[in-house]
Amino acid sequence: MWGIPGEINKYNGQGCPFNNRCNQGIEVCKNKKPTLKNISLKRQVACNRGGIATVLVGEGIFKTYKYKGKTIEACKNCKIKIKGGETVVLIGESGSGKTTLANILSGIIEADKGDVFFDGVAVKGNNFTRKKTWYSNSFSGSVFFNK
Repeated sequence: MWGIPGEINKYNGQGCPFNNRCNQGIEVCKNKKPTLKNISLKRQVACNRGGIATVLVGEGIFKTYKYKGKTIEACKNCKIKIKGGETVVLIGESGSGKTTLANILSGIIEADKGDVFFDGVAVKGNNFTRKKTWYSNSFSGSVFFNK
């Protein structure tokens, strides 16, 4: 069971047998045993959330700035879905909106239009980043390439 670390504890037969060591368990996992389902060709999963859950979703994100009388579109209909455990890199030219999108996804700035959800709950301001249980949101640096 490479996907779920930790020691195997005695299972009492109630709920999901992996609940005590699964990092994406939800309330239903305490009481409902998951059924084995086909999720793709030759791949099955037994999870109340359908496998590795999507934890961060950004949909229809728009953000504009005014600069020297001109309107700059930093984000234009941006979409992103990030599953638990994924490492994501935003790549683009200088000024293409990478930092703006990251700041919107983490609640640092608000989008002009669009929605951001963390674990199914709308991100508004710092309602997730202020919590001690928030996941790591670190910018490890930037690398710039000029043509």
